[in-house]
Amino acid sequence: MSGQAGEHDDFGISSAKTSSGLRMVRPTGELDVYTAPRLVSFVEALADEGVTNVCLDLSQLRFIDSRGLGCLVSMTRRLREAGGSLTVAAPRPSLQRLFSISGIDQVIEIVDLPPYEPPA
Repeated sequence: MSGQAGEHDDFGISSAKTSSGLRMVRPTGELDVYTAPRLVSFVEALADEGVTNVCLDLSQLRFIDSRGLGCLVSMTRRLREAGGSLTVAAPRPSLQRLFSISGIDQVIEIVDLPPYEPPA
């Protein structure tokens, strides 16, 4: 179960801009009560820089708790208010199931894009 000290050491965020101007953001590890604020801050900083279209590549995310789901909704709201959008790509089957059960898939667009490889 998530929430133990040390389990969040592998959480990370990488980002890259595509040629079309879309900002790809890839969180890794677990998105939970401890790490969700980091992802929200990251996306809010992008919005403050004028980035309004963000795609989250969730291919490297193992787990999302209710706080993580809430952060996805708040980031979606923030980007929509700025005239943009948040989409989610490549969620694992377990996360896709969670989005369906929670209704998040009715609020956030989930796309079948292959995971984006940010430059090293």
